[in-house]
Amino acid sequence: MKKNLLVLFLLFANVFSYAQSDSTMSFNEVVVSEKRLSDIPFALAPRNIQIISRDEILAMPAQSIAEILTWIAGVDLRQRGPQGSQADLSILGSTFEQVLVLIDGIPMRDAQTGHLMMNLPIDIQQIERIEIIKGTAARIYGANALAGAVNFVTRAPASDNVFAQLWTGTYTPLENDTVKQYLQAGGRLGLGWKSKDGSQRHQVDASYYDSEGYRYNSSNSQQRVGYRSTLFFKDQKSQLNLASGIVKNETGANGFYAYPYDVDAFETTETIYASARYRMQAGQWSIQPLCYWRYSHDDYIFIREKPEVYRNNHFNTAAGAEIHVSKTNKAGQFGGGYESRAEIIHSNNLGNHSRYYHSFYGEQRLLFENSAVVVIGAMVQYSRPFGVNVYPGLEFSAPIVQSLRVFGNVGLGSRNPSFTDLYYSDRANSGNPYLKPENAFNSEVGFKWNQGGLQVSSSGFVRRVSNFIDFTRSNEEDLWVPNNFRTVTVSGVDTRATLQFKSKGNAAVEHIHVSHTYLDGRLGEVDEFSKYSLNHLRHQLVGRVGLRFFDRYRLQLVSRYNERFNQDDYWVFDMRASAVFPRFDLAFDVNNALNSLYIESGYVPMPGRLYRLSLSWKWNKEG
Repeated sequence: MKKNLLVLFLLFANVFSYAQSDSTMSFNEVVVSEKRLSDIPFALAPRNIQIISRDEILAMPAQSIAEILTWIAGVDLRQRGPQGSQADLSILGSTFEQVLVLIDGIPMRDAQTGHLMMNLPIDIQQIERIEIIKGTAARIYGANALAGAVNFVTRAPASDNVFAQLWTGTYTPLENDTVKQYLQAGGRLGLGWKSKDGSQRHQVDASYYDSEGYRYNSSNSQQRVGYRSTLFFKDQKSQLNLASGIVKNETGANGFYAYPYDVDAFETTETIYASARYRMQAGQWSIQPLCYWRYSHDDYIFIREKPEVYRNNHFNTAAGAEIHVSKTNKAGQFGGGYESRAEIIHSNNLGNHSRYYHSFYGEQRLLFENSAVVVIGAMVQYSRPFGVNVYPGLEFSAPIVQSLRVFGNVGLGSRNPSFTDLYYSDRANSGNPYLKPENAFNSEVGFKWNQGGLQVSSSGFVRRVSNFIDFTRSNEEDLWVPNNFRTVTVSGVDTRATLQFKSKGNAAVEHIHVSHTYLDGRLGEVDEFSKYSLNHLRHQLVGRVGLRFFDRYRLQLVSRYNERFNQDDYWVFDMRASAVFPRFDLAFDVNNALNSLYIESGYVPMPGRLYRLSLSWKWNKEG
């Protein structure tokens, strides 16, 4: 029945769109940013890359980055609470440790555990676009980008501006809940300014979110502050970009890690980062040195009112420096560089440890007269204690007929064990200091078709991971212990289509988006129980429709259907109705409109229906 509803919903949107009169279709050219080689058009990129634009982000019924990612097919965001209070990110059937998250190309990798990677010190209002690489990105970013990467590109400070937003909402209680309603509220404030000569531009953003939760011990409070600046130098050929941010997240951790015994658990996480990037042109060479620092604190209390019973306190520091150079040549473009990174942890459970990485890379992009593109390159990474790893890769993209291109790529990837994998210990788990890195071979082939307002892309892939790390045990009485767990093979097909319109009249469809991911996972012969190896989605179907009425009124409808290997399937429907005025925006969201009961991770049920109202005010000196 639910699948039939989805089909009817999408068919209705399709028929309605073609019923509009005087319709034309168009797509703006999208550019993919790379910190190594110069930017290239999305259509020419020889990878399965999905770009989520700022317009798309602001139109969705969302107040958090986590909500946005739940509507991207191929991305599996498994939350233990709404608004990203605790969220694990996977791409195309990976584990949450096999994906790398970045802010403006700066890695947010947490050596303690991948559970903290989505505790991001940036807010949704700071994002210009989200770039999602589906498939190994190890040749570009090194270890832990085994299955893909998500890069959050922030907005560059532009002009004098002020932005303010307030919102409030209420959850419908879950079944058998004695509480009538749970409330939430939040706000944002942004301030930007520039010098008289335009050589300095600055932006400060702050946000606050507080929720009573949606069931017992699920309250959540989040505070963020961010700063960004761009300094232009007199020659106009160089600039310095500075960025920093902090987030503090306090949440009731009922059922997060030790269900059913942790009903009174509480977790506080804090992440701080800072980065500096210098861009300069020296003759034909483009040079980008950068440095960054990331600190995180994770404080987990098993019984909130009795921290002396059991408590984990982890303090993590990561710092790195990189230099990237590129030069256009007769064949196309050459890129190369060096990276150095340190990871340090002090923990009452994991102990005190450190490890260091040194990476060298080189790559050449070959451009042909018919607009075909070939990229060949490799990264060599040395880490202590994991030794030398080499990540070669080959990518190609070529036109077949007008508007149609085929692409493909092959590459190796790796994932180093986290400090949790190596050293964590409690009543149910024990670390394994003898773990080896995971190794993966990924291959992909697909096509992209772009004509007028229609974009279609589809690709098939196979990823084979050897030395797969998973918590296993022989029987239910044993401890969970991470081991290099045989070989796991994941294959699948990722398809998406977007139809965008420019329509006249009082009512029109602005866009229709449909995407589907099918995954198939296989294990080698095993005798143990496995915790994480095959708990990813089998089918993931997403539909989005944007409607416009009388120029200033919008309606965004979003639906997603998920079928997981080892859990019940579910359907979630969300919507946003908004009104846009010169200085004010008003939006009303309904999330989980069908009040579906579903679980994304572990044993934690997700919230019921949410009603949310937001009011925004904006001022810009340049209009």
